[in-house]
Amino acid sequence: SVLLMYVGLQLTPNTKEAIPLLPLLPISLLKQSTLASGLVDSVLGSGFVDGSQSSGTLDVPLSALAIAGFFGMVINALAMAPYGRTDGGRAATALLGRSGAQGISLLTSIAFFIISFTYNDNTSLSVIFPFLLFMGFYQGEQEVPCRNEVDEPGAISALLAGFAWFLMFLILT
Repeated sequence: SVLLMYVGLQLTPNTKEAIPLLPLLPISLLKQSTLASGLVDSVLGSGFVDGSQSSGTLDVPLSALAIAGFFGMVINALAMAPYGRTDGGRAATALLGRSGAQGISLLTSIAFFIISFTYNDNTSLSVIFPFLLFMGFYQGEQEVPCRNEVDEPGAISALLAGFAWFLMFLILT
């Protein structure tokens, strides 16, 4: 998804004739992601995101590939959240055990609740709050036990999970 967004940003034309033909992404939605807004600034020029907002435009014209990459990053980051029965929740269960995963899931839900109301600037809804509601209603049952809960995961698995959670944090904040 990050690579797709990068390629889409490279393909975004910067001419006045082509800009009206591009799909628009709300600047407030783009600014909710540190990684996405940093990627846009690094490819399209420093201050592109802040300059678009200060010029009075609420939408940024981007290539369709860049927009697809952005939403792919957000969806994958939400799936990697250590909450419930998501991929991140399963990784937390493997690394921390059932009680540790339940604790980190509670902390994640509290953090998501705070983030969803902190970063909302009344121009767009945060994507985190609907995800939190969905997970609360539809993911409430217990996880199916793993085949092997005895063997501890290796150090490489723990590092990869930590790196994935770090990227999830950069994408969602």
